[in-house]
Amino acid sequence: MIEYGMNYYDKLAQALAEHIWIVLLAMIISLAIAAAFTVLCSLSRMAAGLLLPVFSVIYSVPSLAMRALFIPLSGLGTTTAIVVLVIY
Repeated sequence: MIEYGMNYYDKLAQALAEHIWIVLLAMIISLAIAAAFTVLCSLSRMAAGLLLPVFSVIYSVPSLAMRALFIPLSGLGTTTAIVVLVIY
C-alpha cells in the first residue's frame, strides 16, 4: 500500500483535492439551505409541521441507497455526489 502511494502520489493527491472540493461545496450549499429552513421553521409552526416529518423520512434512507436512487437522474459523477451529500 505504501508502495502504491509512492508510485501514484499525483493521482492520489488529485483525488484527495477533488474529494475535499466536493465535500466543501456540499457543506456550503447544505449550510445555506439549513439556515433558510431553520428560520422558516422557527417563524412558522405549519412549515415546521410539514418539513420535519419529510426530512425525518429522507434522513432514514441510507446514504448509499440515496446515491443509487439518484444515479438514473444525474448519472455517476460529481453532480450526484454533491446532490446526495446536500440532501443527506
